[in-house]
Amino acid sequence: EELIPGEDGLDEEQTSGEDGLDEEHNPETGDQNGEEDSSAENQNGEKEPSKGDLTVEEYPDEEAADSPARNDGAADIYAPVEDETDNSITSDRQMTNNLLADSQAHEHNDVHFEPWNSVDSLPSEGGSYYLTEDVTLTEKWTLSSGTLNLCLNGHTICGKGHSRDQVISIEGEGTVLNLYDDGGGTITQENCSQASLVVLSKPAVFNMYGGTIRGAVASGVRVMGGSFTMYGGTITDNLNWGVTVDEYSDKDITISGSVKITDNKRGTGWGRFATGNLFLKNSVRKIQINGSLGDSLIGITTNAGKGILTNGLPGNGDADNFKYDDDDYEIWLNAEGEAIVDNPHITTWSELQKAMTNGIDVILEENINGEYEKTLEVHNSVVVDLNGHTIDRGMPDRGGNVIKIDWNGSLTIKDSSPDKSGIITGGLTYGSGGGVYVGQGCTFIMDGGSIYGNSTMDNCQGGGVYVGQGATFIMNDGSIINNSTYVAEESEQKGPGGGVYVGQDAAFIMNGGFITENWSQGSNTCQGGGVYVGQGATFTMNGGTINENISTGNGSGVYVADNSTFSFNNNAQVIDNLRQFDDNGYFAEKNENIYLAANAMIHITELLDGARAGVTMMEEKGVFTQGLKGNGNASAFTSDTSEYRVVLNDDGEALLTEKPAPCVIKGVSGSFNDKIKLNYYFDIPESVVDEGSAYVTITNDVNDETPDAVTLPVEEADYVEGKGFRFSIPLAVKEATDTITARLFDQWGNELSIQNNGGDTDYTKNGVQYSLAEYLTWLETGDVNEEDKAVGEAAKDYHTAAQIYFDYNADGLSVSSAVNTVTAETMHEYASVRDGDLPEGVSIRGISAMLESNNTLRLYLGFNDVDPYAFTYHIDDEEVELKKRKDGAYYLALDYGVYSNHLQDEHIYSVSDADGTNTYSIKASVLTYARSCVITKNTKISNLGKTLYLYNKAAVDAFGDEE
Repeated sequence: EELIPGEDGLDEEQTSGEDGLDEEHNPETGDQNGEEDSSAENQNGEKEPSKGDLTVEEYPDEEAADSPARNDGAADIYAPVEDETDNSITSDRQMTNNLLADSQAHEHNDVHFEPWNSVDSLPSEGGSYYLTEDVTLTEKWTLSSGTLNLCLNGHTICGKGHSRDQVISIEGEGTVLNLYDDGGGTITQENCSQASLVVLSKPAVFNMYGGTIRGAVASGVRVMGGSFTMYGGTITDNLNWGVTVDEYSDKDITISGSVKITDNKRGTGWGRFATGNLFLKNSVRKIQINGSLGDSLIGITTNAGKGILTNGLPGNGDADNFKYDDDDYEIWLNAEGEAIVDNPHITTWSELQKAMTNGIDVILEENINGEYEKTLEVHNSVVVDLNGHTIDRGMPDRGGNVIKIDWNGSLTIKDSSPDKSGIITGGLTYGSGGGVYVGQGCTFIMDGGSIYGNSTMDNCQGGGVYVGQGATFIMNDGSIINNSTYVAEESEQKGPGGGVYVGQDAAFIMNGGFITENWSQGSNTCQGGGVYVGQGATFTMNGGTINENISTGNGSGVYVADNSTFSFNNNAQVIDNLRQFDDNGYFAEKNENIYLAANAMIHITELLDGARAGVTMMEEKGVFTQGLKGNGNASAFTSDTSEYRVVLNDDGEALLTEKPAPCVIKGVSGSFNDKIKLNYYFDIPESVVDEGSAYVTITNDVNDETPDAVTLPVEEADYVEGKGFRFSIPLAVKEATDTITARLFDQWGNELSIQNNGGDTDYTKNGVQYSLAEYLTWLETGDVNEEDKAVGEAAKDYHTAAQIYFDYNADGLSVSSAVNTVTAETMHEYASVRDGDLPEGVSIRGISAMLESNNTLRLYLGFNDVDPYAFTYHIDDEEVELKKRKDGAYYLALDYGVYSNHLQDEHIYSVSDADGTNTYSIKASVLTYARSCVITKNTKISNLGKTLYLYNKAAVDAFGDEE
């Protein structure tokens, strides 16, 4: 601490480290490339002929006389076509089975179509055709080149009687099929047991403007690759998906108009079917929207589950244009207006159970209560995000787990809420797994949330989580808190694993999180308050904390049964767990963190970095680690039993062994002849000294300005005959009343027992605690010489004045009347002596003393429009460097402290310009600074200077001029 009053100033100084594009559509009708109704008005405002407007005429061509219609005596009926110039589909409407279309007017998208009259084939190359008859295909039809515009014209293409994988195949580079219809046209099959109706392969193109694809045994349209765009039409009533976009498909499906993909099915086995419309098997594929969807309705299933479904939907459609095939998912709009597949809105226990049954991931939006419900069962792979909400079973009278994972099911629990407040609670069972039961071969992953307040009763295991035979529990985060197993005291039944029970051949991997405040209580068979690792089980603890768990039997933190495997790595911690009864059933609280049954070991497979654990062995002592060498040292472990400590054997493995004889505290003293110090004297057993690397920590927990702990090796300590090894800690002047604690440790970090000389006081638990003020009080009445007593009295006043000035633990303190003997005249001889001329631009700011364990004197300088480092500086004719504080102040200082009996020693500080023309010097001592304090009118500052002077006088009398 530094005081600077003005030029001879006073100030306190801290010394630590001073140094997608939307296409246009008709704004009036909303149509885009759509077909006009037959009764709509044409461009001239005239109504198109509908059925009631048809004109009956004799067909003038004589060849028509041979047509079936003429032979039947029926007139040929056709509808005159008005000239249309927009992009709407323009065609004759078939009003009877014998429509003879005017081929000159059959157009789509300004393309003229020719009639196709075959009834058993389709064009094999490019062109533009409309069907005049239904077509039956007994072989697969393949379009492998060119661009084919094909209008169904109300007719049917039917694949018949062959078990091929497709009716129509579109394949090849540059191949394009544009499918149109004028109403009622269909592509279907009959007796084709394995066929998809249309199969599109990379890199071909299929554009569907109209028609209906229905009745496939497999998919209506299967997109193996290439580009599929629907501008119109319907895909419906197919048995194994309406449209399937395969895993290897290279492009998104595109919708650009009013379409329907509805009422298709998918097989679920054993002749059962569920809804299955458009199936995106490739998880990266989306639906591109390139135009207004109008009243489109598209059923959808995605292999990816949740995620973004569309690209380009904003302004072209809404979520209502889509419906997820499984009611357990919903389709919403995200913030950008795209359709997304997300979890359903779960509000009840039964809805949550339904989602779990169907393997649907869930994000809770409110608490779910099930006091009168059955256990939630998981038989599929499910993710439940608690999202800050609670699943509460309500402690059912009939008993039951909250969640049971069975039949190879997998459950992941998350909690995405900011405050991580999601909870699974309310389980009470007379079986196993009050919170979560993980059945044989199943998997439970915990990424967040809390399993809290669940219980099992009598001959039961796993109050929080039960991990059954061959099951796996991975805990990455979250907490398992306040769960319990209970067995009546008189019962012979067992109740292990208050937090987690790991069964035979099961695996528990803990990478993070907390297992805390769980109970395994009742009889002494209630073992493993935190975790019970059963025979044949594996527990790998790579991180996280197991603490403050309680058991009435062994292993309050972790119980490791024989023939099981427990691995302990990284920064894992098993600490502060409490056993309440001894092996005889008597109440006796003691720490018992990891309990190793016969033959059980702690396996170290990764580097220990901050790991801590207490250890108890059934065999009381011996080696308990495998793999510690190269991965850590004994300091990661402590013995839960006070009679033992953890050391390393010659193989680098940890073992429990008896503690050495206690160390003895021989005394405490203060030092004032050099630095102000508090000294501890210990008699340390020879066995500890011979082991080497033992050490003492001396800690001041009161004042942050003193390092939290000073570590002093025993080998470097002074040995004082009759007193033992001396260990010292320097103290600042104001720290005399701080409590200082000393502890001893062996080379492996085991705290050694400390007793007093008579052995009737044990200091091990809290260490040896003492203060310099206590020592000074002892000096006043102790059997010491007068010089030492005088130093003690002066030092006490000096420390007291510093505490008062700095307002540091100063309540009730006052200096003695001795300060009244010191006046300005007393201090006159210590005034500074100045000589020479100051270099231009340099000024004297003041002198100051550092009131630490010893004193230093500083001269502060100011600079105006000059470079501070352009000058030469000396102390006692030795050149020194100019120093700078954090606040920018420049000063000169001795590079050593001034002891109490040398505070009167004078030192000459000087500054010279570069050529030596001007040199200015000040002769001063620490008592010069004390004088500057004494002559002030501030009582606190004045008393500080007076006590410093008296302290020096007593030290000179006691120690003379010794260095």
